[in-house]
Amino acid sequence: MNTQGDDMSAAAKQTTKTAKIYWATVCGLSVAALAALSTIAVQPASAADMPVKAPLASPVFSWTGFYIGGNVGYGRSSVTFTVDAPLVPASGTGTAHNSSFVGGGQIGYNWQFNPNWMLGIEANVIGGKFDQTTTVIDSAGATRNLISSVKTIWDVAGRLGYASNNWLFYGKGGYAQTSLALSLISPASVPAGVQGSSSNSVSGFVAGAGIEYGLTRNWIVGIEYDYYGFRNHDQLGVNLPVLGTFNFRSIGASVQTVTGRVSYKF
Repeated sequence: MNTQGDDMSAAAKQTTKTAKIYWATVCGLSVAALAALSTIAVQPASAADMPVKAPLASPVFSWTGFYIGGNVGYGRSSVTFTVDAPLVPASGTGTAHNSSFVGGGQIGYNWQFNPNWMLGIEANVIGGKFDQTTTVIDSAGATRNLISSVKTIWDVAGRLGYASNNWLFYGKGGYAQTSLALSLISPASVPAGVQGSSSNSVSGFVAGAGIEYGLTRNWIVGIEYDYYGFRNHDQLGVNLPVLGTFNFRSIGASVQTVTGRVSYKF
């Protein structure tokens, strides 16, 4: 009987030991799993809590500032006139057209606001060889040659534009002035080559438009179209030997230019 009791006691102890090992294993796995889950849960939270650097924004080009530069291009002039000689009497009308390369310079100031609009003021000077000889047949049937010459043009104009970062689209308008010279050559029947001339300063206007692009913070390139219109006026009292006094009346002049521009902005 004692042997059987001892066997049963040994079996009970073995069962208890096995149960302890089982629960210890289960508890150990549970703790490990919970630790792993807590690590996974904490990592996204920590990443979310870290500050994120914003991407660097591209610098925006500013058109505000003083600038100075030069321009070169092509121009075409037109001069209309009436010539009369009260002592002959005779009169005639004519139109002279001429084309020329042009060149000059500009200086100005731009102010960018609101935030894409630009307001500015610019002084510009431009010149070319606008000399043209025109044959005029007057009312007496005589042939006369008239040489017209549009001298250097300067203007002061306001500019209004729309800026899209490095691009600027603008229009301009303002005051312009030039000097207009007229020379009349007598016909071959009266001493050949005898001539008289008259020169006068003429005021007018300029209207134009252009596109500019900022290559860098300081260097700007562009292209511009301008129309210069000068008021009709008279130049009286041009004296020619033998033929007497001539008058130039209703003189009108216009010049159109297309120029490429380079400017340095301070």
